[in-house]
Amino acid sequence: DTIIDFLHDSKRALRRCSLVCKAWLSSSRLHLFHAVSLRKRTLAKLPPFLQSKAGISSNFNTLSIHRQLLLKFCLPRGILYFLPTLRILNLSHCCILPGYPPWRPCRPQATTYPFISTLTLNCCKLHAVEDMYHLLEVITLFSAIDSLHLKLDDPVLPARVLMT
Repeated sequence: DTIIDFLHDSKRALRRCSLVCKAWLSSSRLHLFHAVSLRKRTLAKLPPFLQSKAGISSNFNTLSIHRQLLLKFCLPRGILYFLPTLRILNLSHCCILPGYPPWRPCRPQATTYPFISTLTLNCCKLHAVEDMYHLLEVITLFSAIDSLHLKLDDPVLPARVLMT
């Protein structure tokens, strides 16, 4: 474990060490999956990956999702279901389109995520006043947020509308 802890900054070395012996696999995973960043094409692949690798999801602490231009909440919901130890969720460059409810739960029952303590919505785009309500719906799904960071990307709405 001491060797693995020393290598925590080198993903390449950690990947190699995880193949050396089973005793090192758990420690390597702890560092390899502590903070995961997903791009547009890899997001859909995460749920099957988590299902196929037993125990790996308990190593996730931070998940960053980038460049999801139209993010349907069914997909992040499915991912969050598999990550009960996740504490930090970062979403950047997402777009909520008018009249399209991407964040509504896929099932009738409401689901909240009390384990998320930090939520970051960076460079989110709002196109209409109704989109603000969708954004607020997103935020209310996370019932134990200690830290919320919100940055709108070049809002089309006038500042006076956003502040009301």
